[in-house]
Amino acid sequence: MSPSHSPKKQPPVIGYAYYKDISRERQRRFTPRLHQKSDINHPVERLCRLYLRKITPDNWSDDPYIVCLLLALAQAQSTKQREEKPETFPVRLLLAVDGDKNFAHVFQADVDAHILKALDEPTLDLNGVAWPRITHTKVALQPYLTFPVRIMAELLGSYMEEKAVDGVLTTQAEKRKYEDDAEAPMKRVKTTLQNVSLTMDTSALCTGGKG
Repeated sequence: MSPSHSPKKQPPVIGYAYYKDISRERQRRFTPRLHQKSDINHPVERLCRLYLRKITPDNWSDDPYIVCLLLALAQAQSTKQREEKPETFPVRLLLAVDGDKNFAHVFQADVDAHILKALDEPTLDLNGVAWPRITHTKVALQPYLTFPVRIMAELLGSYMEEKAVDGVLTTQAEKRKYEDDAEAPMKRVKTTLQNVSLTMDTSALCTGGKG
């Protein structure tokens, strides 16, 4: 395919979440309902606590609910896009973590369109379709003056290269320059989620299970 006929780069879908809301919703989901004029059902309460411990990750950044949010972002974009759809949907999730005063957290993935199709067609053969690699990036809040440019560069990635945003040319080179200005302990650190175990019960988590 010639460069003049190359497909337009798909812009990433960006979402924002507060991790405390995820924890609160999980707690609510596994809190037994109280009926009027009835005592607490202690056996059910103990069972709910057991289930809650089983699905609460030791490390918050390995939370399967984060995977659900990324899939939901990609699914929303796929639903809205009426023209020819791309093979993958780039998604970014900016996550605020209660108590973390040093970093903003960005989770990103390129979700294969076949995976989204499988959400509507559970019997679809996904042999050969790779589960998206989910990358967790910690972006230092300091220096605060350059944080807006750095977080935008992380969220938009290569789509932002050589593009002017609000009159400012923000390239990857400029992004690296800002990072070099930050103190070494505050630089962004990338890790990759081990998502093999996350492929098991993701559908149940995304739907909230049976009510």
